[in-house]
Amino acid sequence: MDVLPLILNVLHERYDIAIESVTPETTLESLDVDSLGLVELMFEVEDRLGIPAPKDFETPVTVADLVKIVQTMREASLGQPA
Repeated sequence: MDVLPLILNVLHERYDIAIESVTPETTLESLDVDSLGLVELMFEVEDRLGIPAPKDFETPVTVADLVKIVQTMREASLGQPA
């Protein structure tokens, strides 16, 4: 599963944001995703991917930043023993 479409779908479902209006350069602030919204978004991604979010991560500014965090989550989960 590609990360960007997953994030776009979650943004659409939680914030009623038109998927086609979001680019990787779009800021989360412009989408009205505040710190609480980011936490909720990360929980949703965790649930959908079945992998834990990192405890500490740099606060993303753009959608691309968020994609990088989720990609790192996926890579970390693949490196862990089953």
